[in-house]
Amino acid sequence: MGSSALIIEGLDQIARLLSTRIFFLVSERFGASVGAVCFSMNPNNYRPEIEGLRAVAVLAVVLFHVKPDWLKGGFVGVDVFFVISGFLITSIVLRQSQAGTFSFKDFWLRRVRRLFPALGVVLVCTLVAGYFTLIGDEWTSLGSQVASVILLVGNIQMWQLANDYWGQTAQDTPLLHTWSLAVEEQFYLLYPLALVLLLKLGRRYVALVLFAGLAGSFAISLYGTSRMPAATFYLLPSRAWELLIGCLLAVAKTRLPVLRTSSLLAFTGLALVMASCLLIDGASGFPGVKALVPTVGAALILAFAQGGDRACLTTRLLSHPVCTYIGRISYSLYLWHWPVIVFAHWYGVHLIWIIGASFALAIISYHFVETPLRHNVRLQWYLPVAGLLIFAAALPVSFRKFEPRGLPGALASIDAPIVTTRGQEFEARFLIEKGGVLLNCEADKMPELVLLGSSHARVFGRSFADYAESSGKAVSLLGCTHLGVSDIDSMEARARLEWLEKWRPSVIVLAGRWELEIVENPGFEEDLRTVLARVASWNPQCIVLGQVPLLKTDEYSGKNLRKFLITEYRRTGEVPRIEVDPAVHEANERVRGVVAALQLPGLRYVDTSMSFRQDDDRVHAVQDGVLLYSDQDHLNDAGAAIVFEQCIRPLLTQLRRR
Repeated sequence: MGSSALIIEGLDQIARLLSTRIFFLVSERFGASVGAVCFSMNPNNYRPEIEGLRAVAVLAVVLFHVKPDWLKGGFVGVDVFFVISGFLITSIVLRQSQAGTFSFKDFWLRRVRRLFPALGVVLVCTLVAGYFTLIGDEWTSLGSQVASVILLVGNIQMWQLANDYWGQTAQDTPLLHTWSLAVEEQFYLLYPLALVLLLKLGRRYVALVLFAGLAGSFAISLYGTSRMPAATFYLLPSRAWELLIGCLLAVAKTRLPVLRTSSLLAFTGLALVMASCLLIDGASGFPGVKALVPTVGAALILAFAQGGDRACLTTRLLSHPVCTYIGRISYSLYLWHWPVIVFAHWYGVHLIWIIGASFALAIISYHFVETPLRHNVRLQWYLPVAGLLIFAAALPVSFRKFEPRGLPGALASIDAPIVTTRGQEFEARFLIEKGGVLLNCEADKMPELVLLGSSHARVFGRSFADYAESSGKAVSLLGCTHLGVSDIDSMEARARLEWLEKWRPSVIVLAGRWELEIVENPGFEEDLRTVLARVASWNPQCIVLGQVPLLKTDEYSGKNLRKFLITEYRRTGEVPRIEVDPAVHEANERVRGVVAALQLPGLRYVDTSMSFRQDDDRVHAVQDGVLLYSDQDHLNDAGAAIVFEQCIRPLLTQLRRR
């Protein structure tokens, strides 16, 4: 046995002794009878390679979350967990059904004892950390996250709250990772009922029905990945097929017959899982077909990895003591790592410390919470009460009935979203074939006002929606990923311009990140002239917005703007002013020059920088205690409202009077 294995084994033995002693003390208090069975495993059912596969899955997820560049496909570890869960749950139900000992009550209570103790501790600790760390809507959001986890609908909540799993909002959501737990919990509620019913009808129908369910779920996943990617990623109907792969495998047999190629097939499975972690890019569409690679790989390992005297290379690798130990703590590690990452990133904690803290908390949680309470039958009746108490604590947070003590002074009153803007809600509903989002438009009524541009136009979505409601104007929001200037010849850009020509609105407001457009497109100014000249030929009024100040924070990325503000505030006691990138001023001058050179009567340029208080090229990113930015270059609702009221509404009022 190697030195690393000896160290792990020694730590494990010490932890076992300590946690066993504590467990006996707890069990005496509640009258539970316990014994050595607390930590023993049935040698006929225990497969160490499954623990090793869990280790591979959880390490992949942790490394991906800590730094995606390290393992860009590491998120597929969750898909591997799904296959393992389906396999183990079905094996348990089949074994107990054959023995005549299966009970729905016992099954679900075991699930509660297995999942809730560690989860409950993580939820409480996250709430406490949030109370001293979060501000404004972040705090309210955390309350709703905790409540949804308790109600087993965390995946639905994360879908609505974070939407894109790879987006900025998701990266700053402390309980984002609980979506996968909700998927499994929902499956655990429904699947045993269906399986037991099928077993009563006849075992020969089980595999057929499970395969039909797998095919249907996979079809939903294929359809939804391209059309409804966020919902498909988070929700059970499009994820059930991954669990059903494991279920079918368990129905076929816990172990398939030993083949000459079993060792090769098992190693192929491990290679598929590893290749998935290294190569799959989820941002371009997942789960869909891509999820077949890690799930089939996991199934091959479960089916063909041989143990005992015939142990193959894959089994020997996955059964290494280090792997099996990490596999045993994998649930606790999965629970702890993401809240640690979210809170630590906001304060610039080094990655090594993040990984170390995640493992330390996981080890403590596994030995002193997860394992002892998992085997104490008497305690299972107290766990629902604990869940209700946590839910009761989360509700007032959700409705902001009391404020967190995260930050004193001016920053404590920041209540605008930190990492997103509600204007992006309109982008999520964008459908080019329907002309974008229409507000106050009847079926036969064309929009009078159109907001056109990149995400820098999209941030004004809420302000324009409010304007449409208050003025009765028909408004369309065409905020897109790209403006249509740098990609003027693209199909999407042509479609937008065709819709505009059909509508011929009276006013068009155009916004973009000009500094970036100029860098990416050497012919930007000529393309801008072409777009503006074409728009002018329809004779509308056109307002071209200058780019808002870009916060030049070399030390901190745009993602960590909040951290920059907080750390500077704590260090100096003053709300900081952040340097403005001079490239924005230069880009705005070039756009202004294009507008002036065209000399079109309905075309005008508006300098948005006048809406921001500045001192010596440094902008006040916080005004009157309200944060104006959602990241390095995008305004949030509060900032967009200021620009709209000071720069856009007066022009719209003048044009309406004409």
